[in-house]
Amino acid sequence: MARWLWFVGLVLALPAQGAVERIEITARAPFADGAAFGEAGAYEKITGRLHYAIDPAHPANAEVVDLDLARRDGDGLVRFAGDFVLLRPTEPARGNRHLLYEVGNRGGLGMVTFFNDAPRSNDPATPADAGNGFLFRQGYTLLWSAWNWDVLRGDGRLQIEVPRAWRDGQPLSGRIAAEITVDQPSASQPVAWGNSRGYPPAAPDSDDATLTVRPEQGAPRQLIARDQWRFTVAENGTPHIALDGGFEPGLLYEAVYTATLAARERALAGDGPTLIEAVAYRLGPHTTADDPGRYVPSEEIEAARGRDPIDRLRSDLTARGAWSDEMEEQAKTEADERMDRALQAAEAHSVSSDACFDHLYAEPTPRMERQRVELLESLERKGSSDA
Repeated sequence: MARWLWFVGLVLALPAQGAVERIEITARAPFADGAAFGEAGAYEKITGRLHYAIDPAHPANAEVVDLDLARRDGDGLVRFAGDFVLLRPTEPARGNRHLLYEVGNRGGLGMVTFFNDAPRSNDPATPADAGNGFLFRQGYTLLWSAWNWDVLRGDGRLQIEVPRAWRDGQPLSGRIAAEITVDQPSASQPVAWGNSRGYPPAAPDSDDATLTVRPEQGAPRQLIARDQWRFTVAENGTPHIALDGGFEPGLLYEAVYTATLAARERALAGDGPTLIEAVAYRLGPHTTADDPGRYVPSEEIEAARGRDPIDRLRSDLTARGAWSDEMEEQAKTEADERMDRALQAAEAHSVSSDACFDHLYAEPTPRMERQRVELLESLERKGSSDA
């Protein structure tokens, strides 16, 4: 968790390469029915839109792909807007004057679930949505802002509308590869997983589109005849592929086609504030009972460690003069201090040693019960040896 807090500090310390020029508040209401959270008091929930403006000519924005192809306003700036959610003490002076910003996954809000053991919700409002209240008792201000352009509306997912890129009066196009797998037979599948819009084909009936199938990664691709499949559009407007005979479990399908790149055209979010997508790799086990060596070769894990997104971000920012060893040391020190205070606050509350097994499932599984017994026996042995 300390590493996570350090990363948050690193992101918040980044110099803005653009600006939030206007904050549009669409709703403001008491959070958790106005319940008080210790010395921090009551919280309020503020939602709305952040209006960004960035300068394509600024050297710091030179690496934003195709930003120079986005249409500009009369002052030469590129503008776009996205949703935000803010939870803060109603009386800011009672807070700890620290803000936690979450780069939410797929437009979702996960921070309160992660830290407060709260039920997952993209629209936290009720006392139940506050969970155990940990972050709120500490006085943190929580902020989320949209950055995933391709997230479909619904379930409170944050939305962002970013610029489109044009060349010679036409939207850009390019080749797209989409992998498809299924858990059960299916006649039709979206070209993008999850709640994603996906890349629509530029010419749905074009012969340059291909669909292949193989039993696993690394195996030779087998071409599926073009007349055996077709592009379709679902009721929600997302592009799908319908396959005669259907998609089968245990196989890897791959579609390659030319798209209008609605995603790429609109994903020129720039920096204002800086938007970062870190591609993470699971270096450790899923659980303490898991052995990742069973399914990930050790050499692959070591290679992935060399691509650690936080390490790469640090190197890039240092090369740009936006980060230094001194700033990193200060961020780590502050993170350690916050962790110590949080641990002291948590330890002040009496909780049974096996509470971590509670409320995971409606009915505990036999394996969970065995693990609970093993934990309690281990703690009892440790207590005896310490005595």
